[in-house]
Amino acid sequence: MSRPVLIALISALVMLGPFTNNIMVPSLPSIASGLQITFSGAQLILSVFMVGFATGQLFVGPMSDRFGRKPVLVISLSLFVVASGLCAISPDLATLSVARLLQALGASASMSVGRAIVQDSFSSDRIAQVYAYVGTALAIGPIIGPIFGGLIEVSAGWRAIFVFVGVFGALMLISILVLLRETN
Repeated sequence: MSRPVLIALISALVMLGPFTNNIMVPSLPSIASGLQITFSGAQLILSVFMVGFATGQLFVGPMSDRFGRKPVLVISLSLFVVASGLCAISPDLATLSVARLLQALGASASMSVGRAIVQDSFSSDRIAQVYAYVGTALAIGPIIGPIFGGLIEVSAGWRAIFVFVGVFGALMLISILVLLRETN
């Protein structure tokens, strides 16, 4: 794989978690209405995601050191895609919260393993430059997430947002399977 393609893939991976959490923000009132819960109850899905995303990173880093970067990403992104589908069909807040926790655990590998791939794949004199690109993607995710979320929610409803991020995760999974070689 060429270096620019690898940088783009890593950048998209690192952006997945923040993008997935922030895409939901404009839809919180619709989620509250659709599930017949309070607005603060709907906000719970943001907190659950953050807890799962942070906790998952504690485990996927050592797992990727032991089992390899690619297998951990494949399993994590598969979990992310399945959990996104569960989020889309959740009938109540409890189910949605559990599905969001699973979604966050799946997304957690994207950040820590993505950074490990940079360490594995680039020489020490190029790492700072690559991290600049990756950092830009990391900053863009929370900015564009609510824009996409608002557009999707207005045109297709809040459940379609989970379908959208699930498709994005599936595209990432396919890209990892086809393009990424093991770097550890």
